[in-house]
Amino acid sequence: MKTIVLKALHSYLAGAVMVALILPACFSASGQENDKLKSSIEEINSRFVDLFGSGNADTLASFYTADAHLMIPGAPAMSGTDNIVTYWQGAINAGINNVKLETTDVSGCGNEVIEYGKYTIFAGDNFAVDNGKFIVIWKKAGKEWKIFRDIFNSDNPPPIARSVLNDTVLIIYNYVKADKVEDFKKFNNEFLHPLFLKENNAAAMSARMLEPLRANEDGTYTYIYLMDPVVSTPGAYAFLPPLSKEYGEERAREIIKEGFTDALARPQVQRRFVVRLTGR
Repeated sequence: MKTIVLKALHSYLAGAVMVALILPACFSASGQENDKLKSSIEEINSRFVDLFGSGNADTLASFYTADAHLMIPGAPAMSGTDNIVTYWQGAINAGINNVKLETTDVSGCGNEVIEYGKYTIFAGDNFAVDNGKFIVIWKKAGKEWKIFRDIFNSDNPPPIARSVLNDTVLIIYNYVKADKVEDFKKFNNEFLHPLFLKENNAAAMSARMLEPLRANEDGTYTYIYLMDPVVSTPGAYAFLPPLSKEYGEERAREIIKEGFTDALARPQVQRRFVVRLTGR
């Protein structure tokens, strides 16, 4: 009996030692190779972005394993490269023309790596329309890394109902000086929009700010206010009332001057249109 117990204990300890030897090696290797893996993934992502910008999603099929899954918010997982390519082509056809991918970290061991990152999606004249985070599981296929699971979701709240037939949409173009871009963004993101939301202002619910990807030829940056649909209540989009309520009128006027008035290189341009059905 004693012999049997000792043999069993010996076998267990041998296995435990083997696992102890394997696991630290794996974790150690992943730590040592982290920068190299991250660099490799970033290089693949760069090629993905370039091909996405070409407008032909068929070129993206080679980035995925045959049994890959694309998992997007609000929809079942899409399986296989054909369905994934169809999804990306639909996004391109809808006006998505560019994407920025930033790898923040990678982890893994052997033939499987997990990438963590952030994304920004651009549409139209290269305006940022969404940003969020993603997790991608990569698998080694021969000597190449391919996407096995692709999961992402937005950092932005769920979209509200937008314009319907006969609604009016207002677009305001703000031409911002290059050296005032950060002031302009701070004014909108840290002062104006939070106060509209705080008061549950209907204007805040309908308004969005679209950011440009690059400068105009004259060095300015075009930031768009999109009111979709526009709120017709007089003064709905006025800056001074909510800022005065929060900071007092004198400070409110200073905030508007520093972050908005002084930031504009030239007067705003406004375009208003009514949603109509179009024939095909």
